[in-house]
Amino acid sequence: PANWGKDRRGLVYGMIQSGKTANMINLIASGMDAGYSLFIVLAGDKSSLRDQSQDRVNKAFELTNGINEAHRVHSSTHARDFDDRDGVSFKSAFMTAARLRGREYRNVIVIKKNIFLLRKLIAAIGDLRQWCSDQAHRGFEFSDDYRCLIIDDEADYASQDTDATGEEGWRALDVVGEMGYGQPIIIEAGGARQLIVWHAAALVSLNPETGELYWAEEWEAGGGMSVATPVHSGNYLLVTQFYRGSLMMRLDQDRPTASLLWKGQSRSEMPDQTDGLHSLITTPLIIGDNFYGVGSYGELRGLDATTGERLWMSDQMVAQGRWGSAFMVKQGDRYFVNNDDGFLIIAEFTPDGYVEHSRTRLIEPTGSSGFGPARRWDRAINWTHPAYANRHIVHRNDNEIIRASLDASDY
Repeated sequence: PANWGKDRRGLVYGMIQSGKTANMINLIASGMDAGYSLFIVLAGDKSSLRDQSQDRVNKAFELTNGINEAHRVHSSTHARDFDDRDGVSFKSAFMTAARLRGREYRNVIVIKKNIFLLRKLIAAIGDLRQWCSDQAHRGFEFSDDYRCLIIDDEADYASQDTDATGEEGWRALDVVGEMGYGQPIIIEAGGARQLIVWHAAALVSLNPETGELYWAEEWEAGGGMSVATPVHSGNYLLVTQFYRGSLMMRLDQDRPTASLLWKGQSRSEMPDQTDGLHSLITTPLIIGDNFYGVGSYGELRGLDATTGERLWMSDQMVAQGRWGSAFMVKQGDRYFVNNDDGFLIIAEFTPDGYVEHSRTRLIEPTGSSGFGPARRWDRAINWTHPAYANRHIVHRNDNEIIRASLDASDY
């Protein structure tokens, strides 16, 4: 639209390698077409993540030393993160000299979520606002000349805000390095509510009201890939990762503590070198004293929850490819399964094996699993979790959103 309005907000949710960064680039380009001239991309808290996002910006807008003269696009952070060493960096960051000459540039700033860098950027924008006020006789107006679009490219990098005034409620976990990707969950165990956080170095339990640490189990996630959501059932608390396999904690039922039941010792993700569950995206299931999940190359495995030992393996549910995935939702005594080939499957998971009752092609896989410049392990995939409501399933790929009835009487 020509006018997106004031203080509009939106959310894009996607799995790993599902095209979120491409969506961000397209949004910036659309914003430029709509008249926006300042774009701020918040790119996690690691320089590697910032540099990766900046590289995509540089290539997408064909920047040379941070500038595309033909299309009037500029990025002061093209080679390094935002800084304000001389106190007047806002002039170079926002190309004010060119603005005085009648050459208006669209400015893209890619910055880490670092409080010191962000304070410098906020101060620079304040200086820019004052500069526009000083140049009002030239017809400059900050709110018109620097309409801003802020994109949070790593929205899971945040801290709890429990105060309606915006004051920080509490802060915990002084993590060195990255937080990983796993979603926190709140469980009831040991007579208390526990906030379970699985970051790239440990599985921890916090008091969700105060941030107090209840317990922690150190366990490094290779490549920072703590992705699959922790799973709680009875006394069991399970996490699983791509390289090292799975870890099972036994929760105390009388107080908010836990003990290690077992953990994987593997250093490889290759299916012929692993016996446990090495899941990346698929959140596993705990059923009784067994658990079931999809391993590193799409192999479906059933395992003993008390020991982690494998009971069986099947190649029937998911394509046998790196990062093969599925999304499993309980329905009565069976499960709806959406695999990454776009099939909807009705199945059971038992200690004796996998039982498939039916399947149908629900949606086309339009994503790509390829990685790096060579697009290694590339195949068409759909890494999107569906939603279920009122006997219907809602699902999407990169091109469409569909709703289909699950009621037999509709067919």
